[in-house]
Amino acid sequence: MMRSNPDADLVTVIVPVYNVRPFLREALDSVIHQTYPRLEIIVVDDGSEDGSGEICDAYAAADPRIAVIHQRNQGLSAARNAGLERMHGQALAFLDSDDAYCPAMIETMVNAMHREDADVVVCKHADLRTERRMVAPRAARKQPPLSPGLYPRVEAMRALADQRLDMSVWNKLYRAELWRDLRFPPGRVYEDVTVAWPLLGNSARICVLPDLLYLHRIRTGSITASDNMQFSKDELTAWLEYESFIQRNVPEIFSGDQLLKARQSRLRFLISYYCRYARGDMRREEKERIRQWVLSVGRDVPARKCSTLIRYSWHMLCHRPGLLRALYPIFKLFRNGIRLALNR
Repeated sequence: MMRSNPDADLVTVIVPVYNVRPFLREALDSVIHQTYPRLEIIVVDDGSEDGSGEICDAYAAADPRIAVIHQRNQGLSAARNAGLERMHGQALAFLDSDDAYCPAMIETMVNAMHREDADVVVCKHADLRTERRMVAPRAARKQPPLSPGLYPRVEAMRALADQRLDMSVWNKLYRAELWRDLRFPPGRVYEDVTVAWPLLGNSARICVLPDLLYLHRIRTGSITASDNMQFSKDELTAWLEYESFIQRNVPEIFSGDQLLKARQSRLRFLISYYCRYARGDMRREEKERIRQWVLSVGRDVPARKCSTLIRYSWHMLCHRPGLLRALYPIFKLFRNGIRLALNR
């Protein structure tokens, strides 16, 4: 156990909570049992209706480092923003309330921040598909794939554009001043994408560690697992912002190839969007409107530079859209099977 040092950095951990009763104790236990004790733990109960709020209060009564904010349900962004308004730490970390820290996560990352004079420290995480208690696997596909090391701002931003560095906020430790004028977009999901660029853009040095320190739960019913049209529109907005940022910074930071990859990602998402929502109960005019929208985007992306799957999907979208919609559930099962295999 690390000794308490009154001169050590105070680290704020923000934990947004909404209807996660089966997983909440595991998440909170993983914070309060960190080997780094100088923590301010801000738990934001975002209008939970399953008893999660009572669990938060019980933990706060037992540990003076925990402060609980209760608010009406406003979404993940608003919950995190409420925590940001209350923070006092010199460094900041986030924890999703169905995930867990490994015991030495904060200590390891604080030490790296000081050792490397870094503004952001990134640890590896493992994606675990389980409804039970999570255990760090001996062998796992660790994310992000970026090699450990110290990266200057431009190099880290290029790694983000290449998807070698992930946009999630929960596997990182930040200097608190990076968040002074930055907040998550209220009312939207895929909010990490919006803040990822300015965070790196205002950072001089980014340290990537080799250590697997964060356990990320993938579960049915989570926001990112939901097949919801509004969530998909939020994801599209995030992709548009992502692509726009890259386009504005070519060639100073990003290359033409990186812009092309961003457009390919948007095209892949839009084809999936069309297949999910242009279904039988939708009016023919609306289906065609979405189809023409996707086709207009696709004309900016040379087909020969796309994957085989995207090329065939694009061809069917042009000539046999009904067949593409019919085949999409099979494609989705195949894709999810590959992801599951990779995450084992």
